[in-house]
Amino acid sequence: MKLYLMRHGEAVHPAMDARVPLSGRGHGDVLKIAKYLKNIPVFFDAVWHSPKARAEETAQIVADVLGMDKACFQIQPELVPEGSVDSVRQQIEAAAKNGRLAHLLIVSHFPFLPSLLASLTAGVSGGVSFTTAEVRCCVYENGLWRVQWSRKPGI
Repeated sequence: MKLYLMRHGEAVHPAMDARVPLSGRGHGDVLKIAKYLKNIPVFFDAVWHSPKARAEETAQIVADVLGMDKACFQIQPELVPEGSVDSVRQQIEAAAKNGRLAHLLIVSHFPFLPSLLASLTAGVSGGVSFTTAEVRCCVYENGLWRVQWSRKPGI
């Protein structure tokens, strides 16, 4: 299984308000990453995203560029900044072990994503930070997760 962890694009305001959408720059950065994913190419079996507007908007931009059906989307309430890393990790690992998903995109927030990545990789990824619109590809092999690559919009 491949797991893609993506932080939402830059929001119009840094407030923790769930309704805050992407800024123009945020939209553009997400579009760059989505085009990169299309060129690889990547096809997602599912997209899990936070219920916050900026995460949903990020997921929608990626889906539009990749030509995905909205039926692949799942709002996951735990994917908020203060969400339960253990709960999400268990869901991911269950999906990896039973083969339900080959490619899963999770769109979430800081500090949730670095905590989730550290939990999945048993701390091997250490004090990782995610810039806005950054995506990391993780691979599940022999019962272990490892980061295969990462991409930031400015690269």
